[in-house]
Amino acid sequence: MSDDYINKIISINLETLIKKENLIGLASGTKFKDGINTGEKCIVVFVSKKVSENNLSPSNIIPNKLENVKIDVIAVDTIKPQIHKNLFALSSLTLSEWEQL
Repeated sequence: MSDDYINKIISINLETLIKKENLIGLASGTKFKDGINTGEKCIVVFVSKKVSENNLSPSNIIPNKLENVKIDVIAVDTIKPQIHKNLFALSSLTLSEWEQL
């Protein structure tokens, strides 16, 4: 499964996904299990905090898969794009650090 295919799935579902509560960002990436990178391609959903499905309204539940592409939900505080060797990366920032940019 290619990153282009995953990005296409993200684009197709973007309007629905961006309405989810706590959503910070979306990317193609690889799945992590117990802190270990499995190498399995997936859609990475960055959220401000993970919330149990029992505490979410049905419209805010992030599915486990979209069109047979697994989803990995990762909690982060805030993120900032960075350029390093022509690649973009994400790093955590506090709100006050973000506001100083």
